[in-house]
Amino acid sequence: MDRREDLERWIAASQRTQRILRIGLAVAAVIAIGLFFVSKAAGGIAVLVIALVALSGFWITAGHIADWQAKLYKLDHPTKPSTGKRRYQAD
Repeated sequence: MDRREDLERWIAASQRTQRILRIGLAVAAVIAIGLFFVSKAAGGIAVLVIALVALSGFWITAGHIADWQAKLYKLDHPTKPSTGKRRYQAD
């Protein structure tokens, strides 16, 4: 079950990364909104950068989590071995 533990540990680490990213993005968004009132150009660029980081960060971590969950599913539900016969093959 070493493989299962590795996958579960990786999933937990990616979920932890998402939580940290969420907090960091919230703080950055507050700063960007404040910056937007000072300078519209700088605030707009900051909002775009934050959106890009949010999109890519969550996309990548969600992809990793989905992949590892699929591997966990395969560990729980192994496929049946093939008999070598075709479905409609005459005996």
